Amino acid sequence: MELGDRWATLPAANRAAFHARRAAEGRWPFGAAEGWQRGRRWQPSRPLVFDTVSYARLGEVAARLLRLAVDACRRRASTAGELRALMTDQRPLRLLDHEQPLSHESLLRVARPDVLVCQGVARFVELNIAIPLYGIPTLDQMAAAYARLWTGDSLGVAPPVLRARSSLLAQVARGPARVLVPTWRSAGGQARKLGSRRALRMYLRPTVEDARACGLEIIMEDLSRLRTDAGGHLLARGQRVDLVFNWFVSAGIVDDNGGIDALNRAQAAGTVRLFFPESMRLLSSKQVLAWLHEDLNLLPPPDRDLVLTHVPRTTWAGPQQAGGERAAVIRDAITERQRLVLKPATGSSGHGVVFGSDVDPGTWRDLLSERSRQETIILQQRVRPDQTTMDFLDPESGHDAMARLPYVLSPFLIAGRICGALVRHHEPDAAGAPVINTGTGALANTILLSN
Repeated sequence: MELGDRWATLPAANRAAFHARRAAEGRWPFGAAEGWQRGRRWQPSRPLVFDTVSYARLGEVAARLLRLAVDACRRRASTAGELRALMTDQRPLRLLDHEQPLSHESLLRVARPDVLVCQGVARFVELNIAIPLYGIPTLDQMAAAYARLWTGDSLGVAPPVLRARSSLLAQVARGPARVLVPTWRSAGGQARKLGSRRALRMYLRPTVEDARACGLEIIMEDLSRLRTDAGGHLLARGQRVDLVFNWFVSAGIVDDNGGIDALNRAQAAGTVRLFFPESMRLLSSKQVLAWLHEDLNLLPPPDRDLVLTHVPRTTWAGPQQAGGERAAVIRDAITERQRLVLKPATGSSGHGVVFGSDVDPGTWRDLLSERSRQETIILQQRVRPDQTTMDFLDPESGHDAMARLPYVLSPFLIAGRICGALVRHHEPDAAGAPVINTGTGALANTILLSN
């Protein structure tokens, strides 16, 4: 599988016509609600283009690595509670069912791994098996808008993420079921960005409409109004709920007026299920990537080769580790400083990431010692990603620009099947920034597929 952006191989006349149409449309709204446009002068004026066969193969590799990640956890723990204790995960996972078995079906409903393409090879630097993967309808809409601007039939959209997720929601519901899509107040995340329950309801409208199109009965209600009856059934607007589309981070919920407690009571009584089990958040730990490398000798040759080819060498260190083992990891990391990246195991948005080549040896040594005593960290082989020449539009001035830069490719896996993709790359003025994340200033983009 040789992966890479194929835009430059498309006919020049078609590309020129595409850019003219894109410029005529001015500022696109996609990503405004997510905060992707805030403070940004530039917008991408084209998608990245991948061939259909390589994209499908990427999905196969991603699906297998995700299953291997769950297997690595199951070799070490049988329940979510055991796994949390092993990881010494201190996050307040308010909806975690400690007795829940670790199963592929429940843990791998939605994932969005982060991939750097290096010499045409996909290198998975994070697996992102997590709950709050925002931007799903927006990315589908952006891809459809790009496809509309292209003349000819050589480019098309990837399978839409929203429809794949709604279909899985209907499958998990298993027949007639009432599904709750809640609103909530949060100290961070999408709800805080949007600012009000009304804005959040508007934001969730595509999710609700698409789920109804898949035959589901949907009820919307705020977490603060949820209650349980004497039988432990969850009630929303006085009606019993069977399945909850819990698209939020429980730790960040505020002013829920006992709604989280009601969810927990219903879950304990076995009367309601969560579409996103809280245990998924445990699998978001990058420590799992280190376990894949620890277990190489336990894997059959094809899986061993898959990990070695597609997962950069990763080790971990943390307070739960025996002192001698932690010291050995740190010694090796000091020697390998120039080739390593330090990341918090449960961090996100580039927070706490340090490239060894960016600091002096003494600072690096102190960072390793201090951080590994306080939290679980990983040391990952640095990947030097391929670059592509990206085109940009300044909608206010009408100016355009080009820059050669790296990108992060993040396909969605819904029940193990690839669909859509989030792409992130920097603006032309920040093309050399080391961390590529919307939280650190990167732009969000998406893909089209070539025949």
